[in-house]
Amino acid sequence: MHVQSSAAYFHVERVKAVIKDKPFFYSETHLDQLAQANTDFSLFSMPNNTTLEDHISAARYQKWTTRVKKHFGVNLKQFNRSLPFLTTQFLQSHYMASDHSLPLDKFLWEFAKSEGRQVDGIESVEFQTQVLRQISLKDQLKMLKDFLANPNKYKRKLEKLSIAYQAQEVNKLYLLTAASVGGLRRILLSDRNKRMARVILDHKAQPSVYTFGAAHLAGAQGVLALLKRGGMQVVAC
Repeated sequence: MHVQSSAAYFHVERVKAVIKDKPFFYSETHLDQLAQANTDFSLFSMPNNTTLEDHISAARYQKWTTRVKKHFGVNLKQFNRSLPFLTTQFLQSHYMASDHSLPLDKFLWEFAKSEGRQVDGIESVEFQTQVLRQISLKDQLKMLKDFLANPNKYKRKLEKLSIAYQAQEVNKLYLLTAASVGGLRRILLSDRNKRMARVILDHKAQPSVYTFGAAHLAGAQGVLALLKRGGMQVVAC
């Protein structure tokens, strides 16, 4: 889970032990390169130098501004140039506690570096940017609209995800996530799963630790199933 809550860190000591035992560590993306990319706001901004206000009515913008202020205590104006998908993700993260100073993936990345592991990303920052651009602005706006229509509904979903994560119920995690992304399942899950599995299979002779969002694990097109079909033996630790 890409968050700072204790739920995400529930199994962190087990992961740290495995990182110490392997020379290579892969995160979902190269997090140092991602940090550099974040300084180039154009990668994650609205197309054609437009803003959120350019794509919705004044009345809807005012309604969303009021809801964001009420539920999250922030001004929607600060997200005016951000892709709506990222705005939705940021607002949803407010429902997860910030018990730790870093999101889990960043913490593990820094831990691997401190242990002298060779680090890299499964997906490039450029690839992840391309994935975002595949989601139409219309779909992104709908996601934000649906979320702001009933934020508490999404809060309950996140609570279910956290419980499933701590219990290591990967199939439930997949089903909950797949249901929430709807028609974007291929873009956000299936296509990326194939790429992740291919990278792991290409480096199967190299003792490595791979970390990525838990929703990518299960399902007929999940990374675990793809690795099995690729000839790897998958054993729970």
